[in-house]
Amino acid sequence: MSKYEQLVIYQLHIFILGISPMIWRRVKIRSDSTIADLHYIIQIAIGWADSHLHRFIILVGINNCLKL
Repeated sequence: MSKYEQLVIYQLHIFILGISPMIWRRVKIRSDSTIADLHYIIQIAIGWADSHLHRFIILVGINNCLKL
């Protein structure tokens, strides 16, 4: 990040699909974080020990969805 770029904090709503009751977490992540950082944050927030299969689905706006 250059000295001219402003750091942004994103608030993410993370939830697990296909279970009831819904398990979800709200986390904040810096704009200069990597996908590896996000992976680590999710592991801690959900209480996993890096042994669960998961995939990222990123919702952008209301109608756009990006699956990683």
